Amino acid sequence: MDLFFEAGDGRCFKEEIWFFSTVLEIKQKLHKRYGFPISHQTLLFNGKIMEDKRDIEYYNIIQGSRILLRLPPEPKPAAKADQPETSTSGGGRRTTVTVLVPTETFGTMRVAMEVNLADNVSELKKELWRMRHQIYGFCLPVEGFFFIFKQNVMEEDRSFRWHGVKTDDVIEIFNGSVADS
Repeated sequence: MDLFFEAGDGRCFKEEIWFFSTVLEIKQKLHKRYGFPISHQTLLFNGKIMEDKRDIEYYNIIQGSRILLRLPPEPKPAAKADQPETSTSGGGRRTTVTVLVPTETFGTMRVAMEVNLADNVSELKKELWRMRHQIYGFCLPVEGFFFIFKQNVMEEDRSFRWHGVKTDDVIEIFNGSVADS
């Protein structure tokens, strides 16, 4: 049966799992395919941590179920005093933001994206359209969408710096379009 796995960093993927697989066997499969160390994986279903010795049937998991995959955060390298936190490219500072992207079945996923603070917000929209087929479950509204940052609509012809975007800020996607008043 096909099961959906959602990692804490926003990655989603589908795996074919045998109905009587144990949780340990699933972790082994995830290790083999994605390189996640078995000892670092925590699988959760319906808010409960899944035990290695139990099987899929024990948890009443059915075709299309979603399993959360928790992994410990990767350690960030220590910043040296003479190195800036963000890199520069093309004359502007780059930083990482989190974009809340709608999914086909899970509500939203968190996607970390690197942006140039001098770029207009429209560049983020272009990049999202480019990557929509690379992440399983990633679903952009066909009828159009706009961005919300700190409860305000982002103007696509304005830069991220103009909007006051900083490292680790969250940008949300909403269906539809914004009409000028």
